[in-house]
Amino acid sequence: MAKKQKNSGVALGVGVAAAAAVAAAGAYWFYGSDHASQHRKQVKSWMLKARAEVMEAVEKVSDIDKKKY
Repeated sequence: MAKKQKNSGVALGVGVAAAAAVAAAGAYWFYGSDHASQHRKQVKSWMLKARAEVMEAVEKVSDIDKKKY
């Protein structure tokens, strides 16, 4: 019985190319565009807000002990 060969090399290549394109677009958005400093400030504020939300969720979960879990 012959084994089927998967063509995963092409899929991997497409995935790597897509990741590289996203990284290039992100680098341009953060550093290359005319409004790059404003973009960096926006992302910083989003990250601080997300961190605060996660910390609030962690504080709520910290009230659960082993027995309740």
